Amino acid sequence: MSLGELPSLKYLDIRQMENVERIGWEFCTLDPRVKAFHSLSSLFFEDMYRFSEWSGVQEGDFSCLETMFIGSAFELMSLPPVLFVSLRNFTLYNCRNVVTLPASTTLQELLISKCANLSELPALPSLQSLKLLNCPSLATVSQFPSLTVLHVCDPFKEEILQRLVNSHMMLEELHVESDTINSICLDPLKLPSLKNLDVRCPNLKSCNAFAGLTSLKILWIRCSPRLHIPDSLRSQLEELRLFASMAVKWAMDKLSSLLAPVNLMPVASSSSSSSSSQGLEDLRMLERTMRRIHATLVDAEEYWNIREESAKLRLKELKELAYGAEDVVEEYEYEVNRSRFVKANGACLEMAEWEELVGNSRDDAQAVLTSCVVQRMDNDEQCSEAGLVPVPNELAVRAKKLVQRFEEMKDYMKYFSISDQDGERRIVPDIQSTRDLGHMVAEQSIVGRESDKDTVIEMLMSGQGSNDASHISVLAIVGMGGLGKTTLAQLVYNDPMVFQSFDVRVWVYVSEHFDPRSLTKKIIVSVTKNSIDLSELVDLQERLAHEIWRKKCLLVLDDVWNERWDCWEILCKPLSAARQCNILVTTRNVAVARLVQTMPHFAMDHLSPDDSWTLFEKTVTVQGNVIQGNLVDIAKKIVEKCDRLPLAIKTLGSMLRYETNERSWIHVLESEIWDLDKQHDEVLPALELSYKNMPMHLKQCFVSLCLFPKDYSLDETEVIRLWGLLGILQGDEWNNEDEFGSQYYDELVQRSFIQISFGSGIMHDLIHDLACHLSGNEFFRLEGDKSVTIPQNARFMSIIDCHASVQFLAASHSLRAIIVLGDDYSKVTNAEQLFWNCKNLRVFSHSDRRILSGSNLDDALPRYISAMKLLRHLEWQWDAPSGIYPLINLHTFPDIRICRCGRSFNLRELKNLNKIMGRLRIIGLGNLSHVQDANEAQLMNKKHIQFLELNFSEMECHHSMPLQLDVNITPEEVRYENLQYQDSQQPENVTVPHNQILESLRPHEGLRGLRISAYNCQSYPRWLGDASFSKLTYIEINGTNKVMQQCVPTLGELPFLEYLRIGWMSHVEHIGREFCTRIPSNKGFPSLIRLEFSDMPQWSEWSGLDDGDFPSLCSLSISDCNQLCSLPSYRFSSLQRLDLVKCNVISIIPAGGTFTYIQIVGCYGLHTVLTQPSLLKMWLADCPKLGAVGSMPKLNKLDIYKCPNLTSVGIMPELNSLKTGSSLESDMVYNWIDRLTLLDYSYIWYNTLMGISTIPVLHNLNELGLLCCPGITEVPTLPSLSKLWIYRCPDLSVIGSLPSLTTLYLKDPLLKGEVLYSLLNDIDHPRLNCISILCETMMNLSLEPQRLCSLRKLRLSCANLQYCDGLSGFTFLEEIKIWGCPKLPIHSLLPRQLQSALDLRDRPALYIGAFDKQ
Repeated sequence: MSLGELPSLKYLDIRQMENVERIGWEFCTLDPRVKAFHSLSSLFFEDMYRFSEWSGVQEGDFSCLETMFIGSAFELMSLPPVLFVSLRNFTLYNCRNVVTLPASTTLQELLISKCANLSELPALPSLQSLKLLNCPSLATVSQFPSLTVLHVCDPFKEEILQRLVNSHMMLEELHVESDTINSICLDPLKLPSLKNLDVRCPNLKSCNAFAGLTSLKILWIRCSPRLHIPDSLRSQLEELRLFASMAVKWAMDKLSSLLAPVNLMPVASSSSSSSSSQGLEDLRMLERTMRRIHATLVDAEEYWNIREESAKLRLKELKELAYGAEDVVEEYEYEVNRSRFVKANGACLEMAEWEELVGNSRDDAQAVLTSCVVQRMDNDEQCSEAGLVPVPNELAVRAKKLVQRFEEMKDYMKYFSISDQDGERRIVPDIQSTRDLGHMVAEQSIVGRESDKDTVIEMLMSGQGSNDASHISVLAIVGMGGLGKTTLAQLVYNDPMVFQSFDVRVWVYVSEHFDPRSLTKKIIVSVTKNSIDLSELVDLQERLAHEIWRKKCLLVLDDVWNERWDCWEILCKPLSAARQCNILVTTRNVAVARLVQTMPHFAMDHLSPDDSWTLFEKTVTVQGNVIQGNLVDIAKKIVEKCDRLPLAIKTLGSMLRYETNERSWIHVLESEIWDLDKQHDEVLPALELSYKNMPMHLKQCFVSLCLFPKDYSLDETEVIRLWGLLGILQGDEWNNEDEFGSQYYDELVQRSFIQISFGSGIMHDLIHDLACHLSGNEFFRLEGDKSVTIPQNARFMSIIDCHASVQFLAASHSLRAIIVLGDDYSKVTNAEQLFWNCKNLRVFSHSDRRILSGSNLDDALPRYISAMKLLRHLEWQWDAPSGIYPLINLHTFPDIRICRCGRSFNLRELKNLNKIMGRLRIIGLGNLSHVQDANEAQLMNKKHIQFLELNFSEMECHHSMPLQLDVNITPEEVRYENLQYQDSQQPENVTVPHNQILESLRPHEGLRGLRISAYNCQSYPRWLGDASFSKLTYIEINGTNKVMQQCVPTLGELPFLEYLRIGWMSHVEHIGREFCTRIPSNKGFPSLIRLEFSDMPQWSEWSGLDDGDFPSLCSLSISDCNQLCSLPSYRFSSLQRLDLVKCNVISIIPAGGTFTYIQIVGCYGLHTVLTQPSLLKMWLADCPKLGAVGSMPKLNKLDIYKCPNLTSVGIMPELNSLKTGSSLESDMVYNWIDRLTLLDYSYIWYNTLMGISTIPVLHNLNELGLLCCPGITEVPTLPSLSKLWIYRCPDLSVIGSLPSLTTLYLKDPLLKGEVLYSLLNDIDHPRLNCISILCETMMNLSLEPQRLCSLRKLRLSCANLQYCDGLSGFTFLEEIKIWGCPKLPIHSLLPRQLQSALDLRDRPALYIGAFDKQ
């Protein structure tokens, strides 16, 4: 059979058939009556170098082919002339003999690359995207009337470019790359739709039509230094405000979906119909306006640094329009959803009508209305009759006003813009044009970088990491903008020793555009000191290789941003011709450093406080002068403001040079750096440059960090949570937002926007100022104890340690997020006014339970929450308040707690809240009095819930907050009132059976995790364990001891269940076949990986397992099951880990072939562990009857404690790690250890070797711990020991030679003084590198530098230590940690050169390992 006859073949990839010359009819079919490849959608030919002819294709073949790729078919001259009737996407690559292509009426995307002889393109009426790369012979092109995207790259004929560009009216994107052309002629009249122009032409001097391209929104001018861009075009490209763009994009898409149903909803009268139609037209007009606003905001991103006041004003107004449009759209969406809920059973009567029916009492009216509305709500989101919902008049008016404001803005922009003809433009040079691009440096003006310079030179000259084949080594200097990376590189470059060490030195300023061709050319010019005319990359590489052949070269690449390995590889190719090439790179991005480095990068730090002051003094004063006395205190505060950043210090210092007026100094101190004289400010451009080079999502993440105060510890989890609440993170169907957030956090760390200090993130003060500056008034922090006016345009607000009142300039509903941060109590004294102005709030987060209860925010919120109908995220430290049912947009929901007091949340309020995402937790289901409440919750319709927790405990009432609705809320804002359920047939104190409640709370089948707690476990609903829950991977069921009969549910039929935990079923006695399945032919638990049973004291038998059950089970844990006598372990074909805890009847662990880890604790009846051929690790503890452990041929780690009757241990030839504890037979242990020839790790606890004074000589022992062993008196010579722990060994008196010892840990060792001195100074340990001592009683410590010449780290935490003799002689120490040693005069003991290595803390180390963690 030929491949073409395969009926279902959809994808075919043929490659590397180098000897195939012809493909004919036999490829398609051997039967001419059959149409070939009738299902094929994708076809690929690649690396078929002799393939020259393709024939035999008939009409009707390849009828479904949509994508075709032909690559590296050097001899192919033509393609089959038959029309491919479905072809949409075609790529022709490196086919140098193809002359033309067949015509196609369906082709939409065409890419042709490296086709040297292609001369003609036929008519392609559907073509939308054309990319021509390296097609020098193309001379004839037809019309492409649908073309919107054109990409042309060298070499090509200029007349072809002009013909393609100026003959396609639909063209929206144009990309041109050429090293030869010097002008481009564009006809604006023929390019009315052009929005995106990307030009990369180094020799381009003019483009005649820039001023006429009025539709242009995005302009990329790359590597085209000679091209002038008129200011009139620049003014079209506005500054971006990220969150406004995000808001309008969401609103635009949402409105499009809302305005596209099948038919209109019927209306009551002609007048109302006309009004509704007009309202819908207003919304459609708003949608079109939003698209224009969104395009303007997005297009402006690449030109974000335009700072004209007129541009700022327009941007401010556009942001207001964007947010206003989002509000209108969300409120209309709310009306659409609300209407769907009430539509099924007829229109809802207005409150006034009900008041007229039942009297003037509003409460009575609400009660009657409630009973009616509750019956009429339908939670089905798919309306049976699709139709448009009429637009409320108030929304229509607001939509019309927004459109009018936009039109007003357009008029303003048209008539009040300043053009080039109005006068010469004054331009402040940007950072790229003002920064020092060369290697010259005034070394006398540099402060505090001497040691950094020496370190970099040492690393650079070491040649570390250089490849023997290429002789290239690369060292990167990494740090945030303004630290002085370039200055440090200049110091290194000009160092006399460096100068003498290299034959050739080259300095190249790289910046954002990493073009290997231009960089290679710059290097050649620097080496030869002459200009060159070469343009081809190959020629340039050959010339460079010739110039540096067999020479020692130093290359400095300053300010590198490139993250592409292919570009870096191209640049480095000719450098391998050198005898040795050392490259020094400066960059702000750790990712760049990791890409290029051959050795660990040098992380640049800020100046020390003393050096910061010295630098400021040098900058601000004339030589020989000092700062005047009255200015010194102000000057110190200014230096502190700069936070040890050299660029900021020099910038502010230069502003105050020669300035003696105290008021000017105070002005600098109290002003933001951004508000100072822009002519002298280099800080903002330097830091903004890093921001500019970030992708959009990172810009959003960074700007939002201004909600945290300065010096706030940026815990990664808290930061990711903030991003999630603000809608920055976009998870996939698995909702893995945390994964994306962690990736974004790491990227900000790599780019130096966040610095890691003591395991937590922190922002430099000026980086924090940059975030605040970029955020404008959109982000606001409420902190301190003074009354604050919230800016009118504030959208996102954080509250941190606040005890203040708030004011609003006018009635404003601009706030979209309120996030409470910090550990302390925060209080807004007029919280009612705050929430009254939060009608459009989307986020309220106050979930930190460390905050004291009774916050006035908690008291006030429930009274206003029902009016916040756009609220999406509600996170707070209390349970869900009642009255929350109108909030149908809620995504994040607090815990639900059900009580009998009548004031708690009613499950019926969940009915219409179908957008709840993530986790939902319901506690106190044992208090539920009406099963109808559970039915009305309709959890089955909440398809976005991923984890559901149902707790059936009978909780006591703890309500202490007022949870009632505010009486001022109008019925238009809250349509569903007072959902309390009254049933005269059932008294309130009756409890509904658990299985009825669980049956009624059936979740959506997309659920991924389920936890059921305090359930009586007598019976289970039909849905639990149903195979339709195909995404359920996690189940935890915990029972209760309040009933006398229990059973386990049938869960083995769940196809993808991976984790199952069953516990607290006190009365389960037997688990049989029903646990796996009730269908005889089925195999149970096909995907289960981990199974846990706990706290089942009556469980005695586990049976009913068949071969094929649990095929994937890797881990089995059983704890507190004291009647279980045996395991069906022979049925588990994949079991690797077994945990048994407090299972007192199990007496033997049978031999198993798959176990790799066994842990047995507190099994008092266990007497034998049989041979386990695959076991790698085993933990045995508190097994008093254990007498025998079989041979373990692969065991490498064993921990064994409190097994006093253990007398027989089999052969363990691979054991290399052993921990032993108390109550073991000493002689047996000693003799056993003596046989362990491979042992390299051993910890002996609590005098395991009772009556034996030493341990065997173990030649391979690498690590030894002696912990609470008062009987041991001697440590023998251990030639391989590198790490030694000693804890409470008072009798230890003799310590042999330890020639390999590198690390010594002493924790309350209780050693005699002479033994301690000998251990530290006398015994043979020439490699000892680190000493850590944690001791309450030690008062004196003697160290001899000449005996500890390898010591580099000294860590002490000794509360009573007063003397440390010899410390001053350790000038070679690199780390000194003195924690909690208040009596030790450390500063007087340390020489000055060691002060920088000192880590001094008041708090003691709690354990030895703390020294290594911080």
